[in-house]
Amino acid sequence: MKPRFLAAGLLLAALAASAPALADTSLIDNASFESALGSAWSTSGTAARSSDTAYSGSWSLALADADASLTYTFATGIDVATISALSLAVQADSGPLNYVVFGYSDGSTGTSFAIDDLGGSTGWATFSLLADLSAGETLTSLTIYGNTDAVTYIDDITLTSSVSAVPEPAAWALYVAGLLGCGALVRRRQRG
Repeated sequence: MKPRFLAAGLLLAALAASAPALADTSLIDNASFESALGSAWSTSGTAARSSDTAYSGSWSLALADADASLTYTFATGIDVATISALSLAVQADSGPLNYVVFGYSDGSTGTSFAIDDLGGSTGWATFSLLADLSAGETLTSLTIYGNTDAVTYIDDITLTSSVSAVPEPAAWALYVAGLLGCGALVRRRQRG
């Protein structure tokens, strides 16, 4: 293979490998409550991890009444435009989950009533809350409230964001190698 084709091939491969890609990144720690709640989580009222039922794994979080709540506070705000999924699994014997409140960096809040009524079913149901986020905002917290009629179980909270991935060091090395190869090819041509 001629050196100029080899150098050009290396450069193209390096550029393709180092181009920023979109990667889904999970943004909630311990979203299935399989371990003790960390510092990002807070609860109020009668809210605690429970092994009575779970959507997946062995644990969920039980909100015993309408005064019970679960809040996740993000260490860094998340641009709503980058959020690709926001959902949770819910189980309650009767009545609706009261609501979900989104906290934004400008101090405003948004409320989701997407989970209107669980219909008295004892089974798990999953709900997407993505459409309830306010466009143009930066999400800083998520608070889930219980209901007045029964214990509400929450599990598998999913919040993912599509962000630009940082190129791996090996991709940078390949990119530099391609550039050096092109530089050597140019010098060789200049010398004749």
